[in-house]
Amino acid sequence: MHCNQHPCCRHTGAVPGLLGMVPFLSDRMTVSGKRLHPDIWSPLRVASCLYLVWQAVVLLAVWPTLVWSQETKTTAEPVSTTKLQPQSGIPAGASEEFVPDGLFPFDPLVAHARYRKDGKVVGARMFYKGSRVAQETPMRDGVRHGLMRQWWSSGQLFSEVPYVDGVIDGTARFWNNKGELLGESTLRKGTGCLRRFENLDVRSFDSEVCYVNGKIEGWQREWGQFEGCVGRGVVIMNYRDNQFHGWSYRFDEDGTSLGVSHFLNGKPHGIASYWDRDKKLLKGLPVYHLHGKEVTAEQYREAAQTDPKLLDYTRPPPAPVEFIPKPSK
Repeated sequence: MHCNQHPCCRHTGAVPGLLGMVPFLSDRMTVSGKRLHPDIWSPLRVASCLYLVWQAVVLLAVWPTLVWSQETKTTAEPVSTTKLQPQSGIPAGASEEFVPDGLFPFDPLVAHARYRKDGKVVGARMFYKGSRVAQETPMRDGVRHGLMRQWWSSGQLFSEVPYVDGVIDGTARFWNNKGELLGESTLRKGTGCLRRFENLDVRSFDSEVCYVNGKIEGWQREWGQFEGCVGRGVVIMNYRDNQFHGWSYRFDEDGTSLGVSHFLNGKPHGIASYWDRDKKLLKGLPVYHLHGKEVTAEQYREAAQTDPKLLDYTRPPPAPVEFIPKPSK
């Protein structure tokens, strides 16, 4: 329970109670049923005055906090984050429009906002619950342009990735929640490999993504606790023109093979088969696809009679050796 909601901590009810504890300041004060003369400056009356002065000092000290807590409690939607983000790459004076986000009930991102100036979108932000900024993306002519930043939910900076006209150009850096550098990557005009690190709050995964002229190309890697792994495994997948294309392989952290799948132009096409470390197939596998549509093994074999190349998509070639994890000694 929020402190202000607890009966023992509700400031708005506590202060009047303190002032109400001084009824004997009235000239109607009585002792043993007898009224004291208002002009008598007794030690008790002096003590009462000193008590009132002390209460006034306390009230003046806590009043700013009381006002702030009431304003904070009644804020219903994210506030403009200009003050929260002094390094903002979004132009000053841009109008702000909020759009509900939150893909799932447990999604930490509660909303995102677009920013416009002179009728053009000049940036976007995503927010954690409580209005803390999660990501800020400056934009120009509808594409990323400037330093895109992400933050941990604690407010600690997580990443800085420089964009020029929609492609990464410069050195990208990532930090842990303590502010320690995790790693950095340098790309030139959208070409090079970006080493990302895990922060699921902002949908960042532990991965290495390679680009050519701003498009994901070639072999990529993603690390994580995948099904069938006993350690931190890795998925190795091939891309062409920003799409899955070709074979994908799964390995445990010691290099044990745990499965394969095949894609064609971004869609599953061929076999998908995964197994545990004892080579036992995982439940429901293998499965077969034709251009993204799941089919039975019999339907796949029938299609292969007119398209013999489909048989190749059930016999994966070896994975690239340089990306297979090596057993620890």
